[in-house]
This record gives sequence, C-alpha cells and structure tokens, in this order.
Amino acid sequence: MAKVPQDIQENIKKLSEKMDVPVKDLMARMKEIMAEDKTITGDSEKDKEFKIRFAWGVLYNEYSSRGNAVDCYIMPINTPRANERKIKGEMTWVGDCTALVQTLKKDDDGNVEKSDVMYGQGVFWRDGAKNLNKMEKGKVYKAQLIVNESKSGWGVSITTDRGSFTPVKDVKMDWEKFFKEEVKSQDIQITLGELDLNKSEDNTDIRLVRVTVSDANVAESQKGNTYGYYTVMDDSIIGSNYRFFVSPDDVCWRVGSILYFGGTIEINDDTGEPTFRVQFIHPTEMAMPAEYNVKETATPDDAIDLDEEEAKQAEETEEEETEEKPKKEEKPKKKDDGGELFDI
Repeated sequence: MAKVPQDIQENIKKLSEKMDVPVKDLMARMKEIMAEDKTITGDSEKDKEFKIRFAWGVLYNEYSSRGNAVDCYIMPINTPRANERKIKGEMTWVGDCTALVQTLKKDDDGNVEKSDVMYGQGVFWRDGAKNLNKMEKGKVYKAQLIVNESKSGWGVSITTDRGSFTPVKDVKMDWEKFFKEEVKSQDIQITLGELDLNKSEDNTDIRLVRVTVSDANVAESQKGNTYGYYTVMDDSIIGSNYRFFVSPDDVCWRVGSILYFGGTIEINDDTGEPTFRVQFIHPTEMAMPAEYNVKETATPDDAIDLDEEEAKQAEETEEEETEEKPKKEEKPKKKDDGGELFDI
C-alpha cells in the first residue's frame, strides 16, 4: 500500500470541492484507473509514485470536461452499450445510452435548480463511452454531460467524451411513471407494418410498437462478440416477423410475452428498408421474465455494433456540441478529508 503524494492530496480536495464529488469517490476512481493501467509495471518507488500520478492525470482529465457541460442526474433505462470501433482510421471507444435525465443548474443566489426529468439519448465518445460499461440500468448517477434540446421538440440529446458517472443513492427516478405519463401519452404508437412510413428526424423522435415475442436469445458471433435479440410480430405482419437487436442484458423476457419497444427508425436510401433501433423495452402486464444462455451463431457482427453511418453522423456533430467551455461555480470549502482516504 502506498500513500498519495501530498501535492496530489491537496489537488484532489480542491477537485472534490469544485465538482461537489466526495473525496472517497475520487479515490475509488483513481484506484480503478491504476488497476486498469497495464503500461506502468515497475516495482520501484519511482514507478509506484508515477502510477499514482498517472492515475491523477487521467482522473483530472475526466472531470475537466469541456463544452457546455452541466451537472446532471442520469438513470439508464436500457443497458448502456460501448465498444471500440475504427473511426477515421483510429480505434475509438463509442457507445450509446438512453436514460432519464435531470439537469442541475445554479441560480444567481447559488441555489441548485433541478429541471424536470427528461428523456435523453445520445452517442458517447472515448472515456465517456468507456465508462458507460460501468453503469447499470435503473440506477441513478451524477455526471457532467453536454445536454441539448432535440430538434424534434421532445427529449434531449446527451453526450460526453470524458468524465465519470458517480453513483447516487439518495436520488430516485420513476421510469414506470415517466413511461405512462410522458411516453404512452404521445401519439407515437405504430405497427410493425408502418415502420417504413415513420422515419425519425433525430435520436429522440421515437416510435413505440406493441409486439409479441416469437423468439429471443443471447448469442456469440463468429468474431466472439456477444449480442442479444428478440424476434417479434404483430397482426400487421402476420406470416412474417421482425428482429430487434439489443444488449444481452436486456434479453430477459420469455417467448409469448407482449412488450413495448421504443426507438428510432432509419430508412435505407437504396432499398427503402426500415431499421428500428431499440432504445428501451417496457413490459406489458402480459410478460414473463426469463434467463438466456449464450449460444453460438453465425449472425454478422453488425448486429451488435453501432452502425458506422450513425457513428459518422455523431462524430460530425460532436464538435458543434462542445464548443464553449463551462463556467464553474465556486463552492464552499469542506473539512479536511485526510486519514486513510489517501492510502492507495
């Protein structure tokens, strides 16, 4: 066990005050960074100290988010997905997340103003994407996100290319209530036979389908990637079916279940064929839970990856969404957190 150098201890305290994140949470993240790093392997005292300084640099970079980022509470309503993809010739972490979001802004008197809970969806990049894999569906986190109103007029787009998601225990968000009052109340429910007539304008211009599950499973592709899928139908396509690809963790409902799938619709310019990109699944009263084991299959890998065109479009808008640096508020100083907190 080593001790964090005094200069870094002081800077961690300052970062804690500035970002309103407990020192113990910052230290926990530093330990994760050190455990994940495979580049510094020496056992000398210098190597040990440099590994701590490396972790501090990464931690600080995560919290010094650029752009018009704001403090938020965020609760994923599906399982966030992220992986490394080749973007412009370089391997880059890219992920997507659909969540309930509540922004936290300060008024002129320094009081925190909470927005209404909103539907948020977006593509995340680099460390922001990599850290999505540590989030769990249904749990609330605090983070700094770039939040923009959607062009369609409902919901917000969310993103970040750095930063962490800190678990929050004393904040609750009610997805059941939101689904009933904010999603089902809209005129967005269609049939599977109407997918090609409902192209989405942006990533929160969602449609809702009510379908019966005729098959479901978790499988491994030839490249070794694990993905999940539901094969579904409704009375508008009797005699055929449609397949939705989802995170393996979201394949949890038995064949015969009636489910709502919410998501966006893209139309292939060449073939005119629609693609429904699932953003969430909500069970009806006629749904039964189930567990699935991985099976081998030859289904192509694009079943589980973000579509390259989607990633390209997101990349083009990334710089537009992150032009201005955020203004940071001064926070009152806290008591010294010393002691064993800085053992690492």
